[in-house]
Amino acid sequence: MTPYQHDLCKALITNVDGTTQISNESFAAAFPDALEQNRLADRLLNGVVDAKSAEDLSCAMLVGFRFGFSVNQRSALAALIHEDWHQCHEDLVSVLQDMGGEETIEALFAATQHVPEYLEWDSNRALAVKAIYALDRLPYDEAKQKLKILANSLDPILSDLAGRSLALAQVQAARRAQS
Repeated sequence: MTPYQHDLCKALITNVDGTTQISNESFAAAFPDALEQNRLADRLLNGVVDAKSAEDLSCAMLVGFRFGFSVNQRSALAALIHEDWHQCHEDLVSVLQDMGGEETIEALFAATQHVPEYLEWDSNRALAVKAIYALDRLPYDEAKQKLKILANSLDPILSDLAGRSLALAQVQAARRAQS
Protein backbone atom coordinates (compact mmCIF):
# COMPACT_ATOMS: atom_id res chain seq x y z
CA MET A 1 0.00 0.00 0.00
CA THR A 2 1.05 3.54 -0.61
CA PRO A 3 1.24 6.21 2.10
CA TYR A 4 -1.90 7.77 0.56
CA GLN A 5 -3.76 4.44 0.88
CA HIS A 6 -2.57 4.12 4.49
CA ASP A 7 -4.00 7.58 5.21
CA LEU A 8 -7.31 6.61 3.58
CA CYS A 9 -7.53 3.51 5.77
CA LYS A 10 -6.69 5.44 8.92
CA ALA A 11 -9.44 7.90 8.04
CA LEU A 12 -11.88 5.01 8.61
CA ILE A 13 -11.15 5.03 12.35
CA THR A 14 -14.22 6.02 14.30
CA ASN A 15 -13.77 9.01 16.59
CA VAL A 16 -15.15 9.15 20.13
CA ASP A 17 -18.17 11.07 18.86
CA GLY A 18 -18.95 8.32 16.31
CA THR A 19 -17.75 10.23 13.26
CA THR A 20 -15.04 9.30 10.79
CA GLN A 21 -12.87 11.44 8.57
CA ILE A 22 -14.13 9.71 5.43
CA SER A 23 -17.43 8.22 4.36
CA ASN A 24 -17.71 4.68 3.05
CA GLU A 25 -18.57 6.03 -0.39
CA SER A 26 -15.59 8.39 -0.49
CA PHE A 27 -13.26 5.65 0.69
CA ALA A 28 -14.54 3.24 -1.97
CA ALA A 29 -14.11 5.88 -4.68
CA ALA A 30 -10.59 6.79 -3.54
CA PHE A 31 -9.35 3.23 -2.92
CA PRO A 32 -11.46 0.90 -5.10
CA ASP A 33 -8.83 -1.88 -4.97
CA ALA A 34 -9.48 -2.27 -1.24
CA LEU A 35 -12.97 -3.65 -1.81
CA GLU A 36 -14.63 -6.53 -3.62
CA GLN A 37 -18.41 -6.84 -3.41
CA ASN A 38 -18.43 -4.27 -0.58
CA ARG A 39 -16.01 -6.32 1.55
CA LEU A 40 -12.27 -6.34 2.17
CA ALA A 41 -10.74 -7.47 -1.12
CA ASP A 42 -9.10 -10.89 -1.09
CA ARG A 43 -6.27 -9.55 -3.25
CA LEU A 44 -5.58 -6.79 -0.72
CA LEU A 45 -5.41 -9.22 2.19
CA ASN A 46 -3.29 -11.66 0.19
CA GLY A 47 -0.92 -8.84 -0.77
CA VAL A 48 -0.58 -7.86 2.88
CA VAL A 49 0.22 -11.43 3.88
CA ASP A 50 2.77 -11.80 1.08
CA ALA A 51 4.44 -8.48 1.94
CA LYS A 52 4.41 -9.17 5.70
CA SER A 53 3.74 -5.51 6.33
CA ALA A 54 2.38 -4.75 9.79
CA GLU A 55 1.10 -1.34 8.71
CA ASP A 56 -0.63 -2.83 5.67
CA LEU A 57 -2.27 -5.48 7.85
CA SER A 58 -3.52 -2.85 10.30
CA CYS A 59 -5.02 -0.96 7.38
CA ALA A 60 -6.59 -4.11 5.91
CA MET A 61 -8.13 -4.87 9.31
CA LEU A 62 -9.62 -1.35 9.44
CA VAL A 63 -11.15 -1.90 6.00
CA GLY A 64 -12.46 -5.32 7.04
CA PHE A 65 -13.98 -4.05 10.26
CA ARG A 66 -15.72 -1.26 8.39
CA PHE A 67 -16.85 -3.15 5.28
CA GLY A 68 -16.72 -6.77 6.39
CA PHE A 69 -14.57 -9.81 5.78
CA SER A 70 -15.27 -12.64 3.39
CA VAL A 71 -15.48 -16.24 4.59
CA ASN A 72 -12.93 -16.91 1.83
CA GLN A 73 -10.44 -15.04 4.01
CA ARG A 74 -10.90 -17.31 7.02
CA SER A 75 -7.81 -19.44 6.41
CA ALA A 76 -5.56 -16.45 5.64
CA LEU A 77 -6.74 -14.67 8.79
CA ALA A 78 -6.32 -17.83 10.86
CA ALA A 79 -2.76 -18.28 9.58
CA LEU A 80 -1.90 -14.76 10.74
CA ILE A 81 -2.39 -15.81 14.39
CA HIS A 82 0.96 -17.64 14.17
CA GLU A 83 2.87 -14.70 12.70
CA ASP A 84 5.00 -12.35 14.77
CA TRP A 85 5.54 -9.55 12.23
CA HIS A 86 2.32 -7.74 13.19
CA GLN A 87 0.38 -6.59 16.25
CA CYS A 88 -3.17 -7.50 15.21
CA HIS A 89 -3.57 -10.77 17.11
CA GLU A 90 -6.50 -9.64 19.28
CA ASP A 91 -8.27 -8.17 16.25
CA LEU A 92 -7.76 -11.45 14.42
CA VAL A 93 -9.31 -13.38 17.30
CA SER A 94 -12.34 -11.07 17.17
CA VAL A 95 -12.76 -11.57 13.44
CA LEU A 96 -12.34 -15.35 13.66
CA GLN A 97 -14.89 -15.50 16.48
CA ASP A 98 -17.39 -13.58 14.37
CA MET A 99 -16.70 -15.70 11.30
CA GLY A 100 -17.04 -18.96 13.19
CA GLY A 101 -16.46 -22.18 11.36
CA GLU A 102 -14.60 -25.28 12.44
CA GLU A 103 -11.45 -24.16 10.64
CA THR A 104 -11.04 -21.30 13.13
CA ILE A 105 -10.72 -23.61 16.14
CA GLU A 106 -7.02 -24.42 15.73
CA ALA A 107 -6.13 -20.77 15.22
CA LEU A 108 -8.08 -19.72 18.30
CA PHE A 109 -6.45 -22.46 20.34
CA ALA A 110 -3.04 -21.35 19.02
CA ALA A 111 -3.84 -17.84 20.24
CA THR A 112 -4.15 -19.24 23.78
CA GLN A 113 -0.69 -20.78 23.53
CA HIS A 114 1.23 -18.07 21.71
CA VAL A 115 2.46 -14.91 23.40
CA PRO A 116 3.78 -12.51 20.77
CA GLU A 117 6.79 -10.49 21.85
CA TYR A 118 4.81 -7.24 21.98
CA LEU A 119 2.41 -8.85 24.52
CA GLU A 120 5.01 -10.40 26.83
CA TRP A 121 4.30 -7.66 29.39
CA ASP A 122 0.65 -8.73 29.71
CA SER A 123 0.49 -10.98 32.76
CA ASN A 124 -3.31 -11.11 32.42
CA ARG A 125 -2.99 -12.90 29.06
CA ALA A 126 -5.66 -10.78 27.33
CA LEU A 127 -5.06 -12.44 23.95
CA ALA A 128 -5.50 -15.92 25.42
CA VAL A 129 -8.56 -14.85 27.41
CA LYS A 130 -10.17 -13.39 24.30
CA ALA A 131 -9.41 -16.61 22.41
CA ILE A 132 -10.97 -18.74 25.17
CA TYR A 133 -14.15 -16.66 25.02
CA ALA A 134 -14.14 -17.12 21.24
CA LEU A 135 -13.72 -20.90 21.55
CA ASP A 136 -16.54 -20.97 24.09
CA ARG A 137 -18.89 -19.34 21.60
CA LEU A 138 -18.23 -21.87 18.84
CA PRO A 139 -20.86 -24.64 18.69
CA TYR A 140 -18.46 -27.44 17.78
CA ASP A 141 -17.34 -30.43 19.83
CA GLU A 142 -13.73 -29.79 18.83
CA ALA A 143 -13.92 -26.32 20.39
CA LYS A 144 -15.17 -27.87 23.64
CA GLN A 145 -12.29 -30.38 23.48
CA LYS A 146 -9.84 -27.49 23.22
CA LEU A 147 -11.47 -25.89 26.26
CA LYS A 148 -10.99 -29.16 28.16
CA ILE A 149 -7.30 -29.12 27.26
CA LEU A 150 -7.07 -25.52 28.46
CA ALA A 151 -8.90 -26.39 31.69
CA ASN A 152 -5.99 -28.73 32.45
CA SER A 153 -3.36 -26.15 31.60
CA LEU A 154 -0.57 -25.33 34.01
CA ASP A 155 -1.33 -21.66 33.39
CA PRO A 156 -3.83 -20.73 36.11
CA ILE A 157 -5.45 -17.98 34.02
CA LEU A 158 -6.17 -20.38 31.17
CA SER A 159 -7.24 -23.29 33.35
CA ASP A 160 -9.54 -21.16 35.50
CA LEU A 161 -11.32 -19.44 32.63
CA ALA A 162 -11.66 -22.58 30.49
CA GLY A 163 -12.86 -24.54 33.53
CA ARG A 164 -15.49 -21.90 34.30
CA SER A 165 -16.62 -21.90 30.66
CA LEU A 166 -17.06 -25.65 30.68
CA ALA A 167 -18.86 -25.60 34.04
CA LEU A 168 -21.27 -22.93 32.82
CA ALA A 169 -21.95 -24.95 29.66
CA GLN A 170 -22.81 -27.97 31.84
CA VAL A 171 -25.21 -25.90 33.97
CA GLN A 172 -26.89 -24.51 30.87
CA ALA A 173 -27.22 -28.01 29.34
CA ALA A 174 -28.77 -29.31 32.58
CA ARG A 175 -31.27 -26.44 32.60
CA ARG A 176 -32.22 -27.14 28.99
CA ALA A 177 -32.68 -30.81 29.82
CA GLN A 178 -35.03 -29.92 32.69
CA SER A 179 -37.22 -27.67 30.56
